[in-house]
Amino acid sequence: AVTLALLAAGLALATLFENQVRSRVAQELDNDLLQLAGAAEVQPDGTVKVAHDPADPRFYTPLSGKYWTVRIVEPDGKSVEVARSRSLWDTRVGEIEKGLGPEGEQLILSSRQIIMAGAKGDITLALYAAVQDEEINAPLRQFRTQIATYLSLISLALIIAAWLQVSIGLRPLETLRRQLANLRAHGT
Repeated sequence: AVTLALLAAGLALATLFENQVRSRVAQELDNDLLQLAGAAEVQPDGTVKVAHDPADPRFYTPLSGKYWTVRIVEPDGKSVEVARSRSLWDTRVGEIEKGLGPEGEQLILSSRQIIMAGAKGDITLALYAAVQDEEINAPLRQFRTQIATYLSLISLALIIAAWLQVSIGLRPLETLRRQLANLRAHGT
């Protein structure tokens, strides 16, 4: 019963931790998108440029695991990339939107569309920010390993304590049983 209760507690804690990590990563990606939206500029000739990368230094390091791209969405629904993070290196256009990183790794992707006024009319931009799925999986693996170790030790300690409690608690009954056996054996 102790082991089952601790197992249930461990699963609940792992789920809570995973939700917290996913929430933190989603908030971070949303913040990156806000920074991208603030840095996007329509030039007088109608082109779009991003004045500066979001603050995270991983966007400047090739293949760092954190990426962004900005695309113009045409009226027919097709899109054309206009800017990308240096971290994307030479990834084929459109891969980040499919949730794949430069080396084929799975990404956690966040996106948003904004409309900007241009000299020739409104321009729809699709903004994408992504981070490697490993950003979530690595801490989850580490947490699960640690929680399993600690809960196993707690379970072992509780089982030993229960055994000691029963052994020590029942010792007077064992003495009484021996005394009764002696009485029966001697007939008095």
